[in-house]
Amino acid sequence: MHKFNILTLTLISFSFSAYSQLLSVSKNNIIYNDNLNLYSDVNKFSFGQPSDIFNFSPDKKYVLIQRIENYTLYDSNNKKINGSKNYCDVIRLSDGCPISYFSGAICGAYWNNSNELVWYDGTVSINDRDVKLLNPHKLSKFIEQQGLVYNISAYSRCYPVNVNNKDSYEKIEFYLNKTNRLKEAKELNNKLKNIDN
Repeated sequence: MHKFNILTLTLISFSFSAYSQLLSVSKNNIIYNDNLNLYSDVNKFSFGQPSDIFNFSPDKKYVLIQRIENYTLYDSNNKKINGSKNYCDVIRLSDGCPISYFSGAICGAYWNNSNELVWYDGTVSINDRDVKLLNPHKLSKFIEQQGLVYNISAYSRCYPVNVNNKDSYEKIEFYLNKTNRLKEAKELNNKLKNIDN
């Protein structure tokens, strides 16, 4: 093998390894950069092996993460029925912001060189300007109905806490306390206090 080819393979291997080390899988969460849970600690998700759930964009700006939500239903005879639904999230690797989410067949998409997800029904462009999550103002109005699957610290990587959204984040903090997401509520409260200082 030529020296150039060996060097190229080494750089590609190092590049993938460096980016894949940003993410790790715990029992019921994905951890970004060793210290940020991407999902709420009270989630009902399961994850496979890292090689199965992490799909990096060619430029390594984003990763598509596969997750499965497990649920239980009861039929008319009160018989328990377990089920699951596939979801996937696009995480911005520079900071851990979950910029977009999907469900169903698109989660099996692959990346093209233009940072588009390609699947049988077409393509979806991914870029930093199109954060799909509701902003704090809208989320604070609908959080009781919609919930928040992401950890508040990951969510606030998309919408940093500041004086302009403080009132909305205070309502979100109330929801986190109400739903027993106390650790996240405390983290958010600390960020809100830092605005005043």
